[in-house]
Amino acid sequence: ALVLLTTSLGSHAAARGGAQSVPVALDWLHLLGTAIWTGGLLAVVLALPLASAIGPDVRVRLLRRFSILALAAFVVLAVTGIIAALREIASFDGLIATRYGLWFTLKLVAVTGAAGFGAWHWLVVRPALESGHETIVTKAARGFRRTLRAEIGFVALAIAATGFLTSSIPARDLLDPGVEDFATTRLTTEASITLRVTPGEIGANEYSIVIGPVDPDGFGNLERVDLRFTPIETSGSTAISNEPIQLQQAGPNDPWTFRGSGSNLALAGDWQVTVIIQRVDAPDFETPFALTATDDGLQPTGIRTQSPADEGTPEILWLAGVWLFGALTLATAALQMRRRERPALSFGLLTLSVAAAAMGSVLIVVSG
Repeated sequence: ALVLLTTSLGSHAAARGGAQSVPVALDWLHLLGTAIWTGGLLAVVLALPLASAIGPDVRVRLLRRFSILALAAFVVLAVTGIIAALREIASFDGLIATRYGLWFTLKLVAVTGAAGFGAWHWLVVRPALESGHETIVTKAARGFRRTLRAEIGFVALAIAATGFLTSSIPARDLLDPGVEDFATTRLTTEASITLRVTPGEIGANEYSIVIGPVDPDGFGNLERVDLRFTPIETSGSTAISNEPIQLQQAGPNDPWTFRGSGSNLALAGDWQVTVIIQRVDAPDFETPFALTATDDGLQPTGIRTQSPADEGTPEILWLAGVWLFGALTLATAALQMRRRERPALSFGLLTLSVAAAAMGSVLIVVSG
């Protein structure tokens, strides 16, 4: 349990709410439920032959006790998982348009498959084993070993999907990152000049200039730092004032940072933002930056910024292919089970095949 707590302390939940927070506690409960369910399944697989050798009553008691434990663990998993999904995904776009949402969907389907086999064991297999009829008990025990391994396979798939899930950026952060800085740096022979614009949108912004001189003693004493905004082939640019704005020093302990604000980036289009540094005992120092203002924010001129959906398209197509291949495999297995007169397993596999085919089709539509 303490090892699992160390995992929760380094999780997305800890980054969201801090080490001593409800999200961390819920994440810990989620991991504990997972450990009890998956570890219990493996223990049942190993203990079942021993219990069967001792006697049918021991086997029935083993399955009854584990069923209660697994049901409690699954309830904990479901509740904490839904809360985490609402916190980290937050929207339908986050579910279908991000890598995090796609891995979550794969995990959800795998958990659903495992829960389906668990329900089959609870509602069908356990009563059959308790019936006392030798033929029914023998047939149920033989099928139970196979379906139990299938449940373990789905659980293993869910754990693998969780690994990819936790290594992905949460959908909420990717689609709604909050206030961000636009930052760009120019390197010159005398200094590096970094321009930051917050929030980096058309209209009112806060501007920050950070000067990093190569030789602070030889760079000269700073007298004034201005920003001049010049529109490049922007409609209505003649009505825009070309007067620079003066920036103020951030403070006595930070003599190389200057800040100011204004609505100089008033229109969409290409802009040249020139940093003008006036020095007491040296010539003025100017550094131009080429920016493009769009409705989606600022970006360096000539560089296209990919949207989250663009970045996720190859992964969406790849996952769609996996889902469709899985649907074909499940349908083939269902046909084989039907020929062997195993209707319950055939029906379950066919249901999963239809769900997988639907998921693959949805992903192909989304990728377009």
